[in-house]
Amino acid sequence: MDILKNVMGLFSANLHGDIKQHGAWDFFFRQLLRKKKKELGQQETLLEKMVAARKLIQQEHEKCSRVCDELEENLVLAVEKHRTRIIINQLSPMLNHRDDLRHHIKSLDWVIKTFEYSLESQRLQYDQLKNKAMLYFYSTDNGQWYNTVSGSVQQTTQNIP
Repeated sequence: MDILKNVMGLFSANLHGDIKQHGAWDFFFRQLLRKKKKELGQQETLLEKMVAARKLIQQEHEKCSRVCDELEENLVLAVEKHRTRIIINQLSPMLNHRDDLRHHIKSLDWVIKTFEYSLESQRLQYDQLKNKAMLYFYSTDNGQWYNTVSGSVQQTTQNIP
């Protein structure tokens, strides 16, 4: 949708004679590259937050498992003393909580893997767009195409014969 708005803006700008043709496409590519880079940065930050949340839930699961193990050991001792009711009342909710955490970890793993796949796809699209912009700037021969694209494109263009 944003790309369509940008293209429509370029056509309307060209119709009104506000900007030159090459300047419009230079502006379009630079603006689109900045926007995509910003979106990728935001999505990478979101992915880092999801991974951090998964680690916290994993730690909580391990803590809950230790408590459940202790309660099960206490249950064996309580059976000998005929006082199992208190331990069972404590153990049952902890086991349920541990199971809930395990299911939550599995679902987060799936979400993280799906998000990583989507993010990798977006990175590839960004790289393709960057390469197209680099080729456009190279073909225009305006002498300033090195300055219009980010540093990583400059590095790749130095290898072009």
